[in-house]
Amino acid sequence: HQLEGKNKSLNYNFLKEAATKPNFNSFLIFEKEVNKSSDYVMRYHNDNHREFISIQKINSESSGRIFRKKDDRCNCTIRNAYLIMCCHEICKDRCFDLTKFDIKHHQ
Repeated sequence: HQLEGKNKSLNYNFLKEAATKPNFNSFLIFEKEVNKSSDYVMRYHNDNHREFISIQKINSESSGRIFRKKDDRCNCTIRNAYLIMCCHEICKDRCFDLTKFDIKHHQ
């Protein structure tokens, strides 16, 4: 199964909800990540009865980011550097989650 990116209405809904939650500078970083998330696709896998999700860049042969559990956090550079939801988590979760932002990003 897969959910394709390029969903502009989904991106708009993320940004609308996020606009009032993190501080303005954090919102600008998040906005970039939301826009990048449309370049990724989520795929469900079942390997010997172990389910997991991969987030792959569209038209890429790489294995992408692997999430073993729904609440797993991404280990990418952006997420670790800024302590926000990265484009991979946005693609996976398909919602805005303020709890995934470090407290310094809250208004």
